[in-house]
Formats: sequence, C-alpha cells, structure tokens
Amino acid sequence: MTKTLIVVGGGGHAKVLIDAIRSGAEYDLVGIVDARLPVGHRVLDVPVIGSDDLLLRGEPPRSVLALGVGSIRGGDRRKRLHDRFRELAYEFPVIRHARATVGPGVRLGDGTQVMAGAVVQPDTSLGPNCIVNTAAVIEHDCTIAGHCQAAPGAVLGGGVVVGECSFIGLGARVLPGIRIGCHVTVGAGAVVVHDVEDGATVVGVPARRIAG
Repeated sequence: MTKTLIVVGGGGHAKVLIDAIRSGAEYDLVGIVDARLPVGHRVLDVPVIGSDDLLLRGEPPRSVLALGVGSIRGGDRRKRLHDRFRELAYEFPVIRHARATVGPGVRLGDGTQVMAGAVVQPDTSLGPNCIVNTAAVIEHDCTIAGHCQAAPGAVLGGGVVVGECSFIGLGARVLPGIRIGCHVTVGAGAVVVHDVEDGATVVGVPARRIAG
C-alpha cells in the first residue's frame, strides 16, 4: 500500500523533489505546506494545503514528510526543520529518483534525497537529511554527515569525509581522501585539494579560504 506524503516547502527545490517522488510509485503525494504560498496554489500540480501549523496540529491524518527546502548556505535551516518534525514523530523516508544510481553497500540516512542522474558509489555513507542533487557524484567509501548538500554537478572523490551541515557548490570538485569540516561552504566550481576546517568558506582553483 502506498503511503501518503507531504512536501514541506514549495520553492524551487520542491519542484526537483516532486519529480523524484513521482518517478516511483511508493508514495501518494497529497500536498505541500508552505506559509508563503496561498492555500490552493499549485506547484507542478501539487496543491498547497496550508502552513507548517497544519502538521503541528496533526492534520491531515499522519503522513510521511519530505523537505522541499534547499539552501546555498549549508544545512542549518534544513536541520532545524528536520529535527522539529522528528520530535513530533514524523518520518522522513529516503527519496531516490528512478534515474539515480546507488551502489552496493551504500547507507542513506532518513530523509536523504538522491536526485535524477546522481551517482552514489559503493560503501559510501550519508547521514540523515542530505541532498545529492542533479548529476552530482559521490564516489566510493565517502562518509557524509547529516544535513549536507552536494549541488548539481558536484563531484566528491573516493574516501572524502564531510562534516555536518556542509554545502558543496555547483560543479565543485573535492579530491580523494580530503576531509571537510562541519558548516563548510565550498563555492561553485571550486577544486578542493587540501582539508577544510570547520566553518570555512572556500572558493577558486585550487580552493582557498575567504571566510570563517
């Protein structure tokens, strides 16, 4: 039996997420909650049914959730939302697009999303609430902590370690074996050739620290 699913957030990332959900037949997508959008507004023909308060009241009857909120500033906001609803006993299933590739031995935490064309290679581990966005590649034996995002076209070489709430930007490259700290932002197109400390922002080729 299919489960009912509600998307939290109705912006751009929600559209990519809805496409991933619809690529399979596991969930009945019943609506979106977003306080910024009027009830009845439709995102890819999915109706907005209210704000987050609807879920806080336990309405509609218990469904599983998927976070349709993206960010280019790390995963702090997604972490807050994820933790808030987990405390209310909502479940966040793994969302995997039918055209994503996930290798043997991969571990995906609750709520993690793997989008169209993305590749996650064998024996990689991703914590809860991560996004592996369109055509991103995470090679073998990587360890990615919770609430991280790999933007479209990002590539992480084998054995990379990434700390919680970090963001790997559009088309960035991280060389094999690199360790990236928590709350790190890797800018679009950067090539990371050295380890990155917690809280840093790095850009360029090779990547250099500009903040944090």
